Amino acid sequence: MGWVDERLKQPVLTVDLILVIQLNGGNTYSDGLAALLLTSDDVAQKYNLSHSARLLRPMSLDINKFNDEFTLFLETQTAACRTARVLGDCYHWEKIAAPLMTIGNQYGAGWEPSGRMLLEKWCGIPGPAAPWLLTALAADLVCLGNDSLLTLFSSGEEHFISTVTSGNQNE
Repeated sequence: MGWVDERLKQPVLTVDLILVIQLNGGNTYSDGLAALLLTSDDVAQKYNLSHSARLLRPMSLDINKFNDEFTLFLETQTAACRTARVLGDCYHWEKIAAPLMTIGNQYGAGWEPSGRMLLEKWCGIPGPAAPWLLTALAADLVCLGNDSLLTLFSSGEEHFISTVTSGNQNE
């Protein structure tokens, strides 16, 4: 995710094709494959690029300060409060399910406990490319259902949160 963070800070007029290939995990993690096209909102608007999903800027998350950081995230990225469901990459996110739901409710999120989804449940143990695989899955789910998703993903010891919303042809 470090590359994405650096890329988001650069005001370049490009579209990046990201091919995600996660192979040979054996018993350590599941294999996965995804493709994403990423560009900034400015480029999409300038060149009138249609897009069916938008990844809003991810925020790093200190799990030890989850309540404070999640509150800050909801106050900063208010679109997250209007998401229909929550999608996480692995089962360890269940440890923060209660504060996630409680704080989300305080900010108007209408998430149901049964609406929490996990990549690990569907695809097996997440590996090093789990953030990318989760982002691609979230974009596909948003395209299919037109409902925004709150996403929770990990990369090693780092944790992140973001929102994937539906896009518009001429936003």
